[in-house]
Amino acid sequence: MGVKFASFQMARFAVLHFLLLLSAGLARASPPAQTTISQEADTPHYAVHHTVVSASSLSKSLNFYVDGLGLNIIKNYTFQGDLTTLFGTKSSVLPGYFLGDTTSVYNGTDGVIYLVEFPDSKKVPTVDSDPPNTGLFLTSFWMGDKINVTLDRLESLGLGGKPHIATFRFGSEPLATYATVRDPDGARVLLVSRPYINSIGKQLP
Repeated sequence: MGVKFASFQMARFAVLHFLLLLSAGLARASPPAQTTISQEADTPHYAVHHTVVSASSLSKSLNFYVDGLGLNIIKNYTFQGDLTTLFGTKSSVLPGYFLGDTTSVYNGTDGVIYLVEFPDSKKVPTVDSDPPNTGLFLTSFWMGDKINVTLDRLESLGLGGKPHIATFRFGSEPLATYATVRDPDGARVLLVSRPYINSIGKQLP
């Protein structure tokens, strides 16, 4: 019995001694290098985030962009704050809708139309010019093989005005159909059956 107790005491002493040596070694050791964690979700990727369309009537513009073009309502959002400093409006409340394709936008944000209605906005008549005026020219939507169906739907709804349609071929790729229409406030909208950016590839500086 005495031998077993002595062996147990010696074993316990050895374990304690080992732990003391280990802790002393760790205290003298240099701290490990910090690992940089990539914040990929918060890193800008320099894509177009959203385009704001100032509508004279949210309901009429929703009819065009949602019922006509087929965009999804991503979110009904009212922007509040110092809009006078930011935009020159007298209102501090800006109702609107985020519209887009919920199946393809990056993180639910890129390639989005933010449709808003300023209570004190001024209606600016749209005047066609040849050639076009400078400034923001149009907003383009990739329709794929639904471009003809979309044009027919716009016509049945009495939206978009008379479309201007042209076809293009880029290299050996299939013929692409392009069509321009107008939203209820006269903003030019381009419908594309095939995005030509895929044809030219990535251009290096």
